[in-house]
Amino acid sequence: MTQAPNPSKTSPCAEGNLWEQDPMTKMAPQITPKELERRLDIIFRNLMDYKNKPENERSILEAQYTRLLPLFIFGPPGIGKSQIVESLAKKYNVKVETYIASTMDPTQVQGLPYPDRSNKVTTWFPDERFYDKEKITRIYFFDELNMAPPATQAAFYRLILEGRLGSIDISHALRIGAGNRVSDYYNVQQMGLPLATRFEVYLLKPDIQEWIEWARKNQLNPYVIEYAEEAMYNDKENTGEPPEWFCINPKEPSLARATPRSWERLSKLLSIGLDTKEDIIGAIGFNPGMRFFNWYVKKKEEKEKGNKGSGIVYREVTF
Repeated sequence: MTQAPNPSKTSPCAEGNLWEQDPMTKMAPQITPKELERRLDIIFRNLMDYKNKPENERSILEAQYTRLLPLFIFGPPGIGKSQIVESLAKKYNVKVETYIASTMDPTQVQGLPYPDRSNKVTTWFPDERFYDKEKITRIYFFDELNMAPPATQAAFYRLILEGRLGSIDISHALRIGAGNRVSDYYNVQQMGLPLATRFEVYLLKPDIQEWIEWARKNQLNPYVIEYAEEAMYNDKENTGEPPEWFCINPKEPSLARATPRSWERLSKLLSIGLDTKEDIIGAIGFNPGMRFFNWYVKKKEEKEKGNKGSGIVYREVTF
């Protein structure tokens, strides 16, 4: 029987433990996507309960709690950071305001100055997405925050800690930052401690069992799911390390990289019949692509031989 490669021998995650080499995140608590979803759910339910209470019933402790909500999610590309946030918003039917911080300058955070001639002072025009007149509970998601220039990161200080921009108050909203690690080789800058200490920080680490459950629920291509299942089963040493498709390998010779997101993309390609070696490598990178292609070809041959002997016609699931 054709077997998927043993992740304990082929995974770059298992070589030197890349998860613990990053200077910013090596001491951060590591959690899986499902654990992060649970934490966000608890935080958001508390925020919703607080918002729904009459003002005279809100305690000082609860009021302070809403200002301690900001959290930052470190993790490699394509692991599902933004997807988890969007899922939370969908569950509670609230709006997500997404800011790609790496494309912003300080004035887009603080607002634009203009003269108040009657009072002889300078005041600020805020970004319309921050101007929440009705104070509707929502999520502000600051993606790629640690790719932003230092001046832009500094502009976020008060917004993250207090939920304020001048006279604008968004402390009623959940504030989440996200970004890759320095070790992911994605032009990330080391986040300054003044900004980092304003967050509760987590390192999102993928879990193959959780991913397989998600893949089944979302009807990914059966070959991709089977490959994942065999890779997990063949981890005889029970290393606990993610297999290669969850880990950015700096030695990978192609521009494409194997991440949970790119395996989802490969699933779509296979399901519409784009399954050549070039298609596979283009989706997930050269090394993992060659391993999967060799496994895929042999697996298809096995199924075709079995179908001829049994008279069963095998059909791929498409959607």
